[in-house]
Amino acid sequence: MANIECHYQFFSALGLRVTSRKQHIDLAKGIAIILVVYGHAAAQMIDTDFYAQHLEVQAKMIFGFVMPLFFIISGALQRSRLESKQFSHYTYLVKIIISILLPFFSLSFIFLILNVALNKYINSPSIKDMICALLFMQSNGDLMPSGVLWYLFTLFCFAFFTYIWVGLFKIGSLYLVVFALMLRIIHFSFFKEVHYFAIDKLSFFFLYYILGYIIFQYIVNCQVIAKQKNIFVC
Repeated sequence: MANIECHYQFFSALGLRVTSRKQHIDLAKGIAIILVVYGHAAAQMIDTDFYAQHLEVQAKMIFGFVMPLFFIISGALQRSRLESKQFSHYTYLVKIIISILLPFFSLSFIFLILNVALNKYINSPSIKDMICALLFMQSNGDLMPSGVLWYLFTLFCFAFFTYIWVGLFKIGSLYLVVFALMLRIIHFSFFKEVHYFAIDKLSFFFLYYILGYIIFQYIVNCQVIAKQKNIFVC
């Protein structure tokens, strides 16, 4: 109760309506987003001595932790959606298209226009290469209009695949774990540099997504577990 009351007072003081959102998940995602922004800002100095001396280790630690965290949280939320009593196939497909795939293409198109407009000042790929990468090589950071949007495409693929696997064919989650492990093993031998349809990212990060899917109860309901063990985070 102390945890709930503390959050209630905090949001009430800001004049915000308190909802049933999982605030610990929002907090984790917020921290991860800040770290990603910091990591990408640091990467802009990748060719400098300052980066090599002070930022390289930080950037590697950030990206080695933050992206797996994103996919673990996303996998947990995915299972929560698929097992919801209000689950609707049509509503779900429309939602992932509008909330994930549409932003991927719209933001990529905006970055494409910016790359073309600023072509005299930055070393950007040709329009043909950017369009080709957008349609077929979504994880190719050298050719994509923006090298950071691969996450959205990968997330959509995971959401769609697990929907087909679990939502339609009702295949057990244990098989998902086996498939994710096989993909991860194959990744280092064959897929590490394969950018077609972001197979390099898909094969590497799917295991984290499925990890979140498997342990979703501990992630989504961690506040309840903490209260049962008399652990208060606020």
